[in-house]
Amino acid sequence: LTEMEGEADRVSWLVVGVGVNANVDTEALPPDATSLAAEAERNVSRQRVATTLLDRFHALAGTSDRMDRVLPAWRERASTLGRRVRVDTAGGPVVGTAVDVEPPGALVIETEEGTRRVHAGDCEHLRDADR
Repeated sequence: LTEMEGEADRVSWLVVGVGVNANVDTEALPPDATSLAAEAERNVSRQRVATTLLDRFHALAGTSDRMDRVLPAWRERASTLGRRVRVDTAGGPVVGTAVDVEPPGALVIETEEGTRRVHAGDCEHLRDADR
């Protein structure tokens, strides 16, 4: 998830949170999750993963049309969209179905109470029994 503050013409600060299972044993993960190590069939350098992630993000975000380029790529790759989630936020948990990502990086969640936009929190994918 992302949180950002600024003015109309500039960003004062930006925090981007990304969860990556690097060298995690797949036995410790939910059945539909994997790790980079499992996919590569060897442990990976976390430093190289972080560097590559930041380099690619910078390449996408470093243009004047940054959100127009970042959000479609984010949506295409987001395994969270379409899934039931629980996001622990400072204001309490938000539970529902993740349906979109909107500027400046808010996760849009359809809940029983209506649509919520979450800017920061710890997101967990839920199984159908986890209501």
